[in-house]
Amino acid sequence: MLSIFVALDLLSKAVTAIVCETCDNDEVFLLQTSIRQVARVSGSPHAHIKVLHGFPLEEPPQEGDLSLELAQVTYSDHSKFSQMVHRHHVAVAAEIQAPHGFLRHVTSGRTYFQMHIPKTAGASLTQNLLHDGLRAGDGLYVHERCQSELVSCMAKQDKLLTMVREPRHHTQSLYFECVDSPWGQKVARKSGHAGAAVMATFTTWLSYFSSNFTKESFGCYHPFNLQSRSFVCHEKQHFAFSSAPPLVAAVLEQMDKYLAIGVAERYQESVCLMEAMIRGEVPSYCNCSDPAAWASFPIFEEAHGVRAHSVDDISQDELSMIDSLTEIDAMVYKAGVERFLQDMTGVEQKFGVKILCDRKILSE
Repeated sequence: MLSIFVALDLLSKAVTAIVCETCDNDEVFLLQTSIRQVARVSGSPHAHIKVLHGFPLEEPPQEGDLSLELAQVTYSDHSKFSQMVHRHHVAVAAEIQAPHGFLRHVTSGRTYFQMHIPKTAGASLTQNLLHDGLRAGDGLYVHERCQSELVSCMAKQDKLLTMVREPRHHTQSLYFECVDSPWGQKVARKSGHAGAAVMATFTTWLSYFSSNFTKESFGCYHPFNLQSRSFVCHEKQHFAFSSAPPLVAAVLEQMDKYLAIGVAERYQESVCLMEAMIRGEVPSYCNCSDPAAWASFPIFEEAHGVRAHSVDDISQDELSMIDSLTEIDAMVYKAGVERFLQDMTGVEQKFGVKILCDRKILSE
């Protein structure tokens, strides 16, 4: 077990002890969060961090290895620590194809916390926000985590962002991410023959989760109302721990806490909505009445090596299983779209620009 003591220069709290047994990204997350909180409360970018023991490593650490840096260095420089953690996140992102962590550190203003619900265009949104979606000095934290985990790390002025997606498209995309992406294939190798049998086809995967509730998802996504779960879960966003569906009222209450909720089916419009609300201006590529300007929108596609697929290929039996597994998600998606349309109307009126030319999102 690794014991880490983080000394915090606060009048109200002299020392906070953090004990980590797994020494993974969660540990870095806790350390970075501690530094951010100290910097915000004290008004200083400096916090004293001393690692008393090294990471338990299977192999000796190499030069530049995160474990070696954490084990041997006493940090008093917030900027240096942030850069180190960022390098670690970039390395992880290269493997799992989902940028996450503190991808941009706040120097003034606020940090925007993006709750990345898997397969809702969240990775693309991250890239657009980093490209030109934030103000100078604003920070960005992104992760596939439960909302409550993000909120616990936020300062009063920080804001939440997220995306939602039509449940049938979303569920199909979850499956193909599990079976086709490098991350999914890595997980599959660990799940053995039982996991391989479940993942064999879209039908076998849906049938497995539809027959009787099970917590076992073989390390990949559990499709049972995953979108709505994300708003009310407390840990391990990818997994379901109860057959009881999320309470719609509880989910809607949490959704009200977001600065903006985008809709994957109107991706460019969603980015434009967020940029207008964050930056206080509307980029030229957000004018849907100007085809040439609209076409200049910076596109960051994240295919993850997944084969092409379409909901047109889904059978009626499969649709029935999806609808049963995502009954709450369907209601939450409808609420998300309605919130999106409401916010869009306000932004268009405020800036005098037409951003959403096609408002028909929900099917009859």
